[in-house]
Amino acid sequence: MRNRTLPLGYRTENGAVVITDSEAEIVKTIFTQYGNGTSLKELVGLLNEQNIEFKQNAVPWNKGRVYHILTDSRYTGEKNFPQIITVDVFEKVNRLKNSKGGNKKELSETVSCLKKLMFCGKCGGKLLRNANGRWSCANGCAFHRRPTDEMLLSAIAEIIEKANRLPELLSVAHKDTGYKQTPEIMRLTNEMARMNEQMIPSFNTGKAILFRLAASKFAACKEDKSVYTEYVSEQVKCAAISQAIDKEFLQNAVQKILIVGKDEYEMVFVNGAVVSNKAVAENAS
Repeated sequence: MRNRTLPLGYRTENGAVVITDSEAEIVKTIFTQYGNGTSLKELVGLLNEQNIEFKQNAVPWNKGRVYHILTDSRYTGEKNFPQIITVDVFEKVNRLKNSKGGNKKELSETVSCLKKLMFCGKCGGKLLRNANGRWSCANGCAFHRRPTDEMLLSAIAEIIEKANRLPELLSVAHKDTGYKQTPEIMRLTNEMARMNEQMIPSFNTGKAILFRLAASKFAACKEDKSVYTEYVSEQVKCAAISQAIDKEFLQNAVQKILIVGKDEYEMVFVNGAVVSNKAVAENAS
């Protein structure tokens, strides 16, 4: 069976996204049960006890997977997906989740990681998150509306899904690598040699020169990040299968995430590949 690339409840048929009735009932049950007060932990227990499969041979249900379903607005008919959950039910469930801090641990770990990765695609500045979960450019760049945590996670999920479906987007050209000596390296090397010729060289001065020399040599080394492509592809594949965005994936596979326009984001992977949540033709990778 192929890896799932669409949310639970959907499949492709003749090139179109259609509803899988049996899976859609699971999605409806998750929303109904949570709306009636069932916790994420209890929902996970019920789904696993009833041997309900997310996909064939999938790992057991977990809170991250259930949380992702509850926050996926595509179930309301967004982005040309057939509607499974009404907008009223979706908003009611998410208000309830936010009011009681549902899945707080998983969300806080992910958001904490995002704070280190989010940047403005216009000026390159950091994106800052306020107490209400809204993100904005530290330098004041405007993007029509400030995204929420849920909007960011949804965009990240779209990028993961697309990168898994189109692995060629993760390929990057081999770049020139190696080490090239610079005038600054030569100057520091000579300065270090002269200091070593002194009768009583200064330890602190020598240490400072040595650190600057090491930093200069490191900066002069060009790394071929394309060697990480296979690793990135495997990380994307695992994230797509689990349909849960966790801090391990963000820390291991992602260099930074950019907001470049209204509802448009780009993810820069550690191998240098750049994948957008927009159409492939608009993607810069």
